[in-house]
Amino acid sequence: MPYADLPTFMLALTQREGIAARALEFTILTAARTGEVIGATWDEIDLSAKVWIIPARRMKAGREHRVPLSDRVLQILKSLPHEEATIPYLLVCVAAA
Repeated sequence: MPYADLPTFMLALTQREGIAARALEFTILTAARTGEVIGATWDEIDLSAKVWIIPARRMKAGREHRVPLSDRVLQILKSLPHEEATIPYLLVCVAAA
């Protein structure tokens, strides 16, 4: 996709519902690898410090990585189901009751 098309794409993405749209938006906004995003857990997120700390064991380079979280990423995270004990991963598909 040409860089100039990104604002229009991101606007359209924010208007889509569903976990897939939020996962793609999260991936783009954090510039993370897909595997890092898929494996992200709530215990890696520090909402008060606005940072995502990816442990070394999950990083290709084998070193801890700290990702600053923008206001939009924080908004996405706050909209997700968040019960670490039962739902440890950030981006999971939760079936409707």
